[in-house]
Amino acid sequence: MCFKQLLNFRQNMPVYKKISLGFAIVHMLIVVLLLIILVISKDPAINMIWFLLYYIDFPYSAVTLFLAKFIPDISSDINNFWAPFILWGVGGTLWWYSVPILVKQAVTLGKKIMKK
Repeated sequence: MCFKQLLNFRQNMPVYKKISLGFAIVHMLIVVLLLIILVISKDPAINMIWFLLYYIDFPYSAVTLFLAKFIPDISSDINNFWAPFILWGVGGTLWWYSVPILVKQAVTLGKKIMKK
């Protein structure tokens, strides 16, 4: 796909999908920033930085409170890094991508109901 086609694709994209993509990109940038801080910090308590995503990803995080019982202890060990990354990094990004789409669908459904 050449650059011109990529620009055309973006121009033809509905506004709510552009907003969805923007939300997802911003969330992923926040996750990357948190990962950088997590990797370069020497403070053992830095692992608590994952909990910042609880507030950012609410109400998705309400589901993660239940799922957190099944993930290993969040420590600086690389093996225990993947569970929170998948849960909040990937899952939270998908949540923020879907929020504008869900709002648009709810508004559309509301308009259909009001017409009846």
